[in-house]
Amino acid sequence: FFFVEGKNQSLARTIKDMAVALATTFSSVDGLLAHLDADDDEAIEASLSSLVDLTPNHWAEIADELTKIEALSEDEEFSHRQLASLLASKIFFHISSYEDSLNHALCAGDLFNVAESSDYVKKLTEQCIDSYRTFMQQQYRNEKEKQLMLNAKKRSDEDDDEEEEEEDEDEDNADDDVAMDIGSALQPIDPRKINIVEQVFDYCYQTGDFKQAIGIAIECRRLDRVEQAIKLAGDQSDMLLHCFNLCETVINSRTFRDELLRLIVRLFENASENERNYNTVCRCYFYLDETKPISDILWTLINRVEDERNRNELIAYQIAFDLAEYQNDAFLRGIFSNIARPPYSQLYPERAQQKKDAAAAAAAAAAAND
Repeated sequence: FFFVEGKNQSLARTIKDMAVALATTFSSVDGLLAHLDADDDEAIEASLSSLVDLTPNHWAEIADELTKIEALSEDEEFSHRQLASLLASKIFFHISSYEDSLNHALCAGDLFNVAESSDYVKKLTEQCIDSYRTFMQQQYRNEKEKQLMLNAKKRSDEDDDEEEEEEDEDEDNADDDVAMDIGSALQPIDPRKINIVEQVFDYCYQTGDFKQAIGIAIECRRLDRVEQAIKLAGDQSDMLLHCFNLCETVINSRTFRDELLRLIVRLFENASENERNYNTVCRCYFYLDETKPISDILWTLINRVEDERNRNELIAYQIAFDLAEYQNDAFLRGIFSNIARPPYSQLYPERAQQKKDAAAAAAAAAAAND
């Protein structure tokens, strides 16, 4: 078929629709490929746009002109080079050259749509997420190692006297150099990959796939995105329980796990009374190895006077049973030692009354003898 060149955009769109229909009917894209050499940018744009739509069925034919398409994507004077990059990316994907495919997808800018439900988009977004996860986990480790070194140096400076501080000055500088080496070992990541990952987060929020967003955020050490997903979810309590289950079963980094546990505790404490899950909060404190907050929660639950059905007291008992299942006697003793002791008369009223009566009788007998 013949492709009519024109500068009018509406005509170009009409030609594109006709080209797609004809190519689909006759199972050929030769006409579209022929017009990649046209002098009119709008005509080339219409051909590229049609070829992008036809790639799943005609990628083998289009691949023969891959060199020409790449040249268009690299031509700075060509106003639609991002569209050429998108087409090149899809062709590279179909020939299993995923690295080249990703590079061209990054050059395509906003034309690469993370909302597209295709194997092509899924594969490339997974590559971006994998790269971002590796980068963020290494950055997280580096930051924690630097913090540990700075804390150790601070403690050392506080313990040493002035002479020792002078002797250790060179060693301290060496520690700083090591910290610099740790930071410099981290390879930078393409900001366009970060942009795609951020788009994936936003798409998960729009579609309500909050657990998927939380999973990606945890792997990428993004507590801010975890918190955002929890707050946007309709049932925050369910999301918090999901995060806690991940802390128990998936997360290997104890440092990051503790940070996530503290986030769970903070969000539960800020929730309404009906959504507050004391059992999960106490289990978070168990993993954080903090007994005093658990003691305070148990004491508060037991001593609530407005609890007519003893619901809070039953919750306290359930928490105690759940903590006992961890079989950490030292931790349980720590909880017990932090709980305030009620007076003897409240714990054993009958014995207290007997002692009181006996004391009164003894006093009476002593008075009679006098």
